[in-house]
Amino acid sequence: MVAETQHYFKKVIEKIKFNFIPVIDTENNSIFGYKIIKDFSDLGFEDKDEMYQMAYDEGFFEFFVLKLQEKAYKLALEKGLNNKKLFYTLRVNFVKDMDFFFRSIESLVNKFNLSYEQLIFEIKGISNWQQFSEVMDYIDEGYECLIKENNTYPLNFQMIDLVEPNLIEIKNLDTLKLLKKSLSIHSKILYKQPKKGKHSINYLHNLGINYIYEY
Repeated sequence: MVAETQHYFKKVIEKIKFNFIPVIDTENNSIFGYKIIKDFSDLGFEDKDEMYQMAYDEGFFEFFVLKLQEKAYKLALEKGLNNKKLFYTLRVNFVKDMDFFFRSIESLVNKFNLSYEQLIFEIKGISNWQQFSEVMDYIDEGYECLIKENNTYPLNFQMIDLVEPNLIEIKNLDTLKLLKKSLSIHSKILYKQPKKGKHSINYLHNLGINYIYEY
């Protein structure tokens, strides 16, 4: 069973695809960075959350997700994208040893000659304030942090006020109105532009959106 599981995850690491989605600066219509999106669609595997759960149950979640991250950065360098910001999602809900996890990320940064300032992390899977505080201790070492609005969890303004993230990603322009009403929030705004009914970059810039991407 162990050999079968190891083969399973080895195949995922070999076959996974990554999409590098341009993030556009609305001020000058230039590329600010790239969203690195994991694409499991062609692998024929089950739900990716079940895959992460299995990696955790088998005792090598950290190894697995770090290998995915290593491959993503390697491909980014091969594509010549290392002179821009690189957005990457970190799933931390199954991390047992946070110190090992972030020290391993530090090793990747050094291996690929990246800088802390280049990397923007969306932290996913945090379930309580204690875990969030622990993660932020490492993020504060120099990485940039993104807090994202999604369909399941609306933005937590109290969390935003405490964390002061570099970026807030919104999916709804109504959310922008709420953010603009808060005098305590000074984060840059990233907007996931829908492919249908999309607005011009100039229009979004005038609304106060700093960056956009389409996916």
